[in-house]
Amino acid sequence: MENTHEPLIDRETFNKVQALARCRNEEYFEALGRFTHLETTENILKGLVYCADCKRPLVRYKNVSHEKKLWYTFICPTHANDIGSCPLKNIREDALFPMLLQAIQTQIALAADMEAIVRRVNSSHKYRKQTATLQGKLDAAKRTLKRCNGLYDSLYQSYVDQLMTEQEYMTLKRRYKAEAEEAEALTRRQAAEAAHTPENPFLAAFGSFRGADVLTKEMAQTLIERVYVDGDSNIEIVFRYRDEYKELCTYLEGRETDA
Repeated sequence: MENTHEPLIDRETFNKVQALARCRNEEYFEALGRFTHLETTENILKGLVYCADCKRPLVRYKNVSHEKKLWYTFICPTHANDIGSCPLKNIREDALFPMLLQAIQTQIALAADMEAIVRRVNSSHKYRKQTATLQGKLDAAKRTLKRCNGLYDSLYQSYVDQLMTEQEYMTLKRRYKAEAEEAEALTRRQAAEAAHTPENPFLAAFGSFRGADVLTKEMAQTLIERVYVDGDSNIEIVFRYRDEYKELCTYLEGRETDA
């Protein structure tokens, strides 16, 4: 409601300020329009780049120079809202890309070296014998399990029909259950052994980008979990498949000890 209290400034001054503000807004949006023809690019690092201090995702900010050149910068939204709440983060995308690509290429080279070691280690007579023995046990356990499943279905009915005593029923039930658990354990063991082969997720994921010389969205989203940026524009990369990598390292150390 107007005229309810004494104004801080007179009406004429207020109207002049409002007119000036509208003029500035029109100039701003007109300037934006002059840059709409500049090609924009997809944020291939969306959801990956974070502030090392407040841990919030950095915002990709579009910049346009007076020479009509376009570039992108990742900034911390916490600092942008309150400069005292978090240190300044300001890293250009075109500077971040080469850093990430170099780090990924290093991991790819590491994966290639480890895959070669895995193939060499697993080509030994001892490993092939262990693998064949495990497969033989698993095949036998599966056959036994299939037979037991068929018998288990009729086991209770046989007990109800008094074709066996309660003791016989409980004994067979425990036996069938133990054989089923053994088959499941062997299946899990075989699945775990896959982590010690070139099918290891770490080797497979990084190996799939072997020879790549350009950072792509698929590469970044597949291999990187997070990138932390600090106030000095230093980065810390958290790669995916860390557990699989550690598991493989432990396996190879053990095999070298056996050798």
